[in-house]
Amino acid sequence: MKCPKCQFDNREGAKFCKECGANLEVACSECGTVYDPSSKFCDECGSILDQEIDPTKPDFTSEANANMSQFFSRIFLVTQPCLRDWILKN
Repeated sequence: MKCPKCQFDNREGAKFCKECGANLEVACSECGTVYDPSSKFCDECGSILDQEIDPTKPDFTSEANANMSQFFSRIFLVTQPCLRDWILKN
């Protein structure tokens, strides 16, 4: 399977590119079911599938992970004093 981002030739069935780490699984935009890139319709919901992977489309996975990490860090900082007080009282 050729990576749409860097054109590296990965083994068939690989989920991520061994060269650049790009996600090689293509999912239906309607229901999220992973499908074979040669499919024209999703066999789960019947939606028409994009036939071409756009390598210029940004991958938000790492950005989303960073945002979630920052979010939970902030929650911890806000709740830490309350938690400390509760522990000391009990």
